[in-house]
Amino acid sequence: MAQRNTDRIKELEIELGRYRKKVDDQNKELSKLRQHRRMAEQGVKEISMTMDAILISLALTFGKGTDLRKTLTIDQVDFLALHENYTVTAKRTKAGKYTVTVKKREEKKS
Repeated sequence: MAQRNTDRIKELEIELGRYRKKVDDQNKELSKLRQHRRMAEQGVKEISMTMDAILISLALTFGKGTDLRKTLTIDQVDFLALHENYTVTAKRTKAGKYTVTVKKREEKKS
């Protein structure tokens, strides 16, 4: 009878070891995923800041108003249609300005 209890204890210790390893592996994976999430969040923040900077530049250049406040009205945009129908490239010149080129995509031949 005593042998059976010790055997059962050993089995449970082995099972506990497997469980601990599984938990450790899951914690490592979770840590990696958290790091990827932080990087993705930072990327989204940078894209948002870039879009804000572009809109500010457009409003300052083409908007109407005073030096303290400019307003630029833009028609509603169908983002998917624009992306499907046009390509855009941006290059920085030696003078530090950006040249933005928009080209109509070639129609796909069936």
